[in-house]
Amino acid sequence: MGDDLRIGEVVRLSIGRREGQGRSGHSSRAEPNQRVIVVLRSQFPKPPTCGSHKAVVRATAIKSDQAAIRTQLRSAHATHVQSFQLVNAMAATVSKG
Repeated sequence: MGDDLRIGEVVRLSIGRREGQGRSGHSSRAEPNQRVIVVLRSQFPKPPTCGSHKAVVRATAIKSDQAAIRTQLRSAHATHVQSFQLVNAMAATVSKG
């Protein structure tokens, strides 16, 4: 892993702003260059046996839990968005600030 990966770093997404606009209202779409990992507070019980009904239910719950963050990452033009299910977490490349 590179030096630019900071686990636990708070990522501020431009929620509430119009897409592609900075604080001044001018277009300021920065190139995503900051790799981050977002670990969600809501963690689910230990994963059951792969392929079991409980495993499918758990995976569906995690996907649902991550949906809002995935939407925010897309609107912030994040790249390399990945979901994890062993722990409820996501990784992405975002623009800093």
